[in-house]
Amino acid sequence: MNAPTNKAAQSLAHYTNLDGLRGIIESGRLRASNVAFLNDREELVHGIKCAKRAVSTMLKDAKLRQWKEPIAQIAAQIENGRLPNTYAACFCEKSDLLSQWRGYGGKEQGVCLVFEARGLEAMRHGKRSFLSPVQYGLINGKAALRDSLRTRLLAIDVEDFTAMDDAGRARTVYDVVSELIPRFKHKGFEAELEWRLVVQHETLRSSVQFRTNGNVLVPFIELGEGELPLKYVRIGPGSDPELTQRSVETFLAARGYEVEVVMSRVPFRT
Repeated sequence: MNAPTNKAAQSLAHYTNLDGLRGIIESGRLRASNVAFLNDREELVHGIKCAKRAVSTMLKDAKLRQWKEPIAQIAAQIENGRLPNTYAACFCEKSDLLSQWRGYGGKEQGVCLVFEARGLEAMRHGKRSFLSPVQYGLINGKAALRDSLRTRLLAIDVEDFTAMDDAGRARTVYDVVSELIPRFKHKGFEAELEWRLVVQHETLRSSVQFRTNGNVLVPFIELGEGELPLKYVRIGPGSDPELTQRSVETFLAARGYEVEVVMSRVPFRT
């Protein structure tokens, strides 16, 4: 079910604050939050819009005649709001972006944990999990989702298709569409250069925990166990970044991480 990514990344950055860094390092785990309960849940809605447009155009595709009924069924389900629970840990291709530091300015000291992409890939959880770059724009998203879904359905040979019952065919379409939806985001966020480590399932399980975020209890799951694939840490702009740097170096050494702690080059005053 996992599609190859459209570009490679050697490392990926996760922006957070000092408390976030402490929690990640001490637990040896990353949090993947349910995107439907976040402030930016509109991002998932954008993926749904891409899916609706893509699936509706595929009903006219002659090569997908045998898939017409399950495609129509899933199109109706998406229209009615059916989606799997989608959990995502977010990363960035760049470790020193002004737009990201601004998100952790003011009263909080921003830091950036830079991980080996290959190590993050190894943290995937189950079959319906993937690490992928986000694609931006409604038109591009619609075309990319349609082409990917079409390719995957046409790759299923006649014998396998015949062996499926109606429910199995609909589930096949649904699984592909729902796995593609989190890969797309509004073009206005293009500067974020975002990647997502995504895990999906349809029902809440005992592994799901909750954290408070304003007036919402946000479900999340933890990924990884033990030492994380940490390459280095970057200290964001702050009131006394050199002191912050020394404190982070001391903390990481005490937790067994022999990695470099570097300073931001962005001239941004908090």
